[in-house]
Amino acid sequence: MLKHIYETSGYKVGLIGTISNFIANEKIESKLTTPESNDLNRMLAKMNDKKCDFAVMEVSSHSLALKRVHGLHFSFAVFTNITAEHLDFHSDFENYLSAKKILFDTLPVSSSAIYNSDDVHSVDIMKDCASLKYSFGMNQNSNFRINNINCDLSGTKFSIQYEKKDYELRTTLVGDFNAYNAAGAFAVAKLSGIKDEIIAEGISSAPQVPGRFEVLNNGTRKVIIDYSHTPDSLEKTLLVIRKVTEKKNPVITVFGCGGNRDKLKRPLMGKIATELSDQVIVTSDNPRNENPSAIIEDIKGGITKNNYSIIEEREKAIEEAIKNSGKNSVILIAGKGHEDYQEINGIRHHFSDKEAAKKNLGI
Repeated sequence: MLKHIYETSGYKVGLIGTISNFIANEKIESKLTTPESNDLNRMLAKMNDKKCDFAVMEVSSHSLALKRVHGLHFSFAVFTNITAEHLDFHSDFENYLSAKKILFDTLPVSSSAIYNSDDVHSVDIMKDCASLKYSFGMNQNSNFRINNINCDLSGTKFSIQYEKKDYELRTTLVGDFNAYNAAGAFAVAKLSGIKDEIIAEGISSAPQVPGRFEVLNNGTRKVIIDYSHTPDSLEKTLLVIRKVTEKKNPVITVFGCGGNRDKLKRPLMGKIATELSDQVIVTSDNPRNENPSAIIEDIKGGITKNNYSIIEEREKAIEEAIKNSGKNSVILIAGKGHEDYQEINGIRHHFSDKEAAKKNLGI
């Protein structure tokens, strides 16, 4: 979103993140959310050679803990929210939070930290940050205060109040969380000196992010492809679906959990999926080197309702969910999002949730 705002203003922009990397208009495959130090600095050097004005990047907890971004000076750092994730690497939530905190602890005094004041952990993240601080959120004391969030499956409308002025904004991205994402982008762009109308246009015309609440529609059924692979993200996604459909549409969720990753989240996700959906199909995600059946058994450990079935083969699970759903159903396919592969026993096989969904929707 921020990349698009800067480009709308006429700047050249580089992007580094989970889905793909860009050096201006040149797209480069992404293998790590934040590349290894040598690769990262090489990429930044290429951006400089191509006369990029801005570089926008995701900074992962792994990269902070492993010092991949050590020595980089960020003009802005944005904290959106944090919930338990990557505990297979960090061991516990406290270590995970401490890793994320490094970004803000090491910000230069002249830089700006933009943080979500509605997240309870923002106090911990910001307490040792010496840079300029700006908050966003629905909290009355936020510098960039979010008001009047309204969303449906076509997008999200909201307003931001900054220095006693109201800005009416809209994005085609769906969900309350996208109003928050837009507020973070708005704050950085505003503090960068981008004109108000350019920021509003950039947010409004920002393209759909692959696999992030991506809506497919064949006229009778809607399928939502989403990367949500943690308890928090799955819950937020399902709550948004329930909100925008006003509980009038049957909600069917297809999901699994990745192998060789945090096992504690599996029963939690099973509980969330079955509590917030009408029907659930538990399937395989990226089992990696684990037995898919064992992962599914872990998921079942948190389920107390009898509204689920198990179809281990992911393509068959998607086919079942779409073809046997009633008209006006909303089908959430969660966990893989933009990924176009399934990793089984260390081998990546081509597989795309979106391709499978479109095939079964007939679009």
